[in-house]
Amino acid sequence: MLANDALHIAVLAGDGIGREVMAPALEVLRTVAATTPGLTFRFSEAPAGQAAEWIERAVDAAYAGALRPCEFGGSDGTRAVAAAVLSELNSGARS
Repeated sequence: MLANDALHIAVLAGDGIGREVMAPALEVLRTVAATTPGLTFRFSEAPAGQAAEWIERAVDAAYAGALRPCEFGGSDGTRAVAAAVLSELNSGARS
């Protein structure tokens, strides 16, 4: 992993199922990162509904671009679709 790289983890508060484990899980991940050289985590926290909106906008933006998935007669496979959506998420689809 490069020095500037961080593993990005989405922390999505749900509908009450499992919320009690979120804080301890984040604490564990922060401890692991603090004790493992070269390992960095970046967290984005949002309600699950907000995250769904971000993802929907990112998918729409990716498909509006040069992305041409195999399912629609193009040559882009699953990896290309995932990369395009992640790129959109990272470039501002969450705004």
